[in-house]
Amino acid sequence: MIDLDLTPYNLIALSTSGGKDSEVTMIKVAEAARKQGVLQRVIAIHSATGAEWSGRYCV
Repeated sequence: MIDLDLTPYNLIALSTSGGKDSEVTMIKVAEAARKQGVLQRVIAIHSATGAEWSGRYCV
């Protein structure tokens, strides 16, 4: 559960990659925002930059 008062914010912008971590974050924030009556202030932003992590570590 998110223990954060979202009511003072005019806009709650979530950056999303489209992955499972982003999805869970959006669900949890949306649930908290709905309970606090500010769901209409939540937006998700996804930027496809082409700079995806290759999964390899550079040394």
